[in-house]
Amino acid sequence: MSATNEMKFFMKYVIEDVSKMDKEVYHDGDKERHFNVPWRVYVLLSDEVCVFIECLKFGGSTQEWSINTDITVKIISENGEEKVQDISFNFTKEESDSNIANFAFVEGDKRFIVEVHVTITGVTGFRTTKLRSFDESMEKFSDVTLVVKGQKFYVSKLFLASHSTYFESLFLGNFDESGKKEVEINSIDPNDFQEFLELINGESFVDEDNVEGILHLADFFDAKTALKRCEKFLLEDSERSNKDKFELAVEYELDDVMIKCISDMTTKEDVMAKVPDDPEELSKSTWAVLFNKLASFS
Repeated sequence: MSATNEMKFFMKYVIEDVSKMDKEVYHDGDKERHFNVPWRVYVLLSDEVCVFIECLKFGGSTQEWSINTDITVKIISENGEEKVQDISFNFTKEESDSNIANFAFVEGDKRFIVEVHVTITGVTGFRTTKLRSFDESMEKFSDVTLVVKGQKFYVSKLFLASHSTYFESLFLGNFDESGKKEVEINSIDPNDFQEFLELINGESFVDEDNVEGILHLADFFDAKTALKRCEKFLLEDSERSNKDKFELAVEYELDDVMIKCISDMTTKEDVMAKVPDDPEELSKSTWAVLFNKLASFS
């Protein structure tokens, strides 16, 4: 990650009806990935609307890191009134979230839109060099250009198709994209895609910083080899908590990781806390392990 003028991103949180939201309780927004780092906006309602932003970069590593930011927060009320506050904040392993703005309620309004505009002005503790280039220097070796949120990647259709059923269908199927020289994919993060390409080209390995981004793209592109590499890392090398690994395993249907997480649980309460609201989130084999683990505490 390098600090440039292009390192900007935007997040939004919508309060549909403030009268129906509990006060003095944190209300989390969706987790989003920007520049290969997960972020989340959340709010606390009291006498004001208190806006927070959290950097969810894995904090278990011994390596120190920091992300310097300039942040502009806007709150737009139902009647169109807009209020703005600015703050600079340095996110670190020790201070990974901040109360970035507080706004008074607008009398009579129920719906508010919170916009958070972030500019990253500097970073430390991140890999700043690319292990492999996919820019114009690779154009003569490629037969398609993938444009991810404005960033161009010069790649091989056949190579991607051999690693991903998504790209196999896109380039070797009956889609219009199969005959195009340039294809846009705007639903993913370009930094995550860089790491994904490096991995399947044998230039990088899975670590705590990139495992979530690669898992997301491996699932999105149905890339089995990349998915197995992530699963192996979570099983053998990851320092994340059992809870974090179990949540990733459920989200991406990593049965072996789920089973190992269950086997490492030490109390009945640990097991019950992992039971999902939707039973279909777990496979039959995982449910069998879960029930056997519960029975072991009887």
